[in-house]
Amino acid sequence: MKELPPELGDAGSLIKRYNRAGALMERWHSHLSDCFRFTAPNRDTFLDRTAGESRHKEIFDDTALTAAKRYVSRMIATIMPTGTEWSLLKPGADYEESPDADQISDALEQLTTDMFRYVNHSNFYQVLPEAMRDMTVSTGAMKIEPGTLDKPFRCTAETLSVLRFEEGPDGSIENVWRSPKVRIGVLDRLYPGIDIPAKWRKKVTETPDWEPDLIEGSLYAPKAGVYVSFLIAKSEKQIIWSQVNGKGPGANPWIVFREDKIPGEILGRGPAMSALPSIMSANKVAEFSLRNGALAVAGMWTGVADGVLNPYTARVKPGIILPVGSNSAHNPALRALERSGDFSVGELLLTGLQENIKLAFLNSLRRAAGPVKSATEIAIDDRDLMMEEHASFGRLTVELPDKCVQRFLFIMEFFGLAPAIKVDGREVTIKHTSPLARVQDAEDLNALARFMELCMNTAGPEVTGLRVKVEEIPEYLAKLSGVPISLIRDDGEVQQITENAQAALAAQQPDQQVVATQ
Repeated sequence: MKELPPELGDAGSLIKRYNRAGALMERWHSHLSDCFRFTAPNRDTFLDRTAGESRHKEIFDDTALTAAKRYVSRMIATIMPTGTEWSLLKPGADYEESPDADQISDALEQLTTDMFRYVNHSNFYQVLPEAMRDMTVSTGAMKIEPGTLDKPFRCTAETLSVLRFEEGPDGSIENVWRSPKVRIGVLDRLYPGIDIPAKWRKKVTETPDWEPDLIEGSLYAPKAGVYVSFLIAKSEKQIIWSQVNGKGPGANPWIVFREDKIPGEILGRGPAMSALPSIMSANKVAEFSLRNGALAVAGMWTGVADGVLNPYTARVKPGIILPVGSNSAHNPALRALERSGDFSVGELLLTGLQENIKLAFLNSLRRAAGPVKSATEIAIDDRDLMMEEHASFGRLTVELPDKCVQRFLFIMEFFGLAPAIKVDGREVTIKHTSPLARVQDAEDLNALARFMELCMNTAGPEVTGLRVKVEEIPEYLAKLSGVPISLIRDDGEVQQITENAQAALAAQQPDQQVVATQ
């Protein structure tokens, strides 16, 4: 167990920081519980519930549940598609124009391939949807820790109810606290080198299922410039485990991301919060419609307590014969009660509310009537999604894929699987190649195509070839299309091919002259 930087203080001061962060988080609990209850009830852990308990009893309209699931699938497919290289490592500004730029690009392409091979063989894509579901409501969080040499990435997702956050000076979530529920029998396996308090040691063998009251923190020490993780025994006010994770943004084990937030607030506000009024209204309208439908099916009745018919015990159901005092149409002992209410109004209200919910979760962008979409329709749909998610996409890019790549590279460096590089835009930069990121590239490609068409039609091919750097267009197209740079010949290869062609042409000219003389 390594000593924590002195600037973080002792266990008592750290517990006070944890309590302050918890007090800020508790202000959100009621609102978060409402959002989760109607969009992801199984992840609503803010209230004490029994394991296996049904959490759908209050749900009468499942539009929000379905829309939230589709939203998560859509965002993953457009930002970080499973099984693809959704980000590429490229030379930064300091090396982009250097003579070794091609060699650096080849090395970074190979490093990208290796990184995503490890990602695809980890549990990253199992954990990502869980964290993304929390982002649909507010804030997603997952932890990426070193695993083994064969599988270097070990990912876990955590629910918001056990997390507390602290922001850094740039507005990003810098520090993460949580209260883990861990059986004391496996405590030493999760935290190697832990110093178990003397009071707990008997319980390790006698009651291994006992869960102590723990505080886990992952904080940044600004003076030392390092990220540290530690575990505190709350009742004993003792730090029982700690480690220094390292320097740089990749040393932070937590990936915390938000789609949208309000200045001055730490937690994000997802589409579920924006659509909560429509969600609750649709649920209430659906409840009324179902009750009205039940009345229409079973009916309501009035009965006369005349000694023959007892309305308090009589049950109206198919095939039953009720004893009544009178069957006269003018004075029946049992009469059906007329039903009030209008189904059509309820259906109209519900349809409008459901459409608003779908729009909030980006479920109604595709407008084509048939099941088969053309390439143009898909391109228009991607453009519409980019317009809808433009501001959120900028935040998500910084807080999710960028941080994931930095964390992956940090762990690979820890295992000796990657060199020490800085993903800072100057040494190495990240080029996102997900479908959503390529929307802007597609616009640039269309602009280039329109420009070349206008030049060819108005100025002609000779003037176009003279004024436009035609020889640099293939490399530009490769960058926009995400084609590996290794498939594009560099200047040296082009010059060698040109010289070989000139030499072959020169060798043919004497033979042609001899034939012409004969």
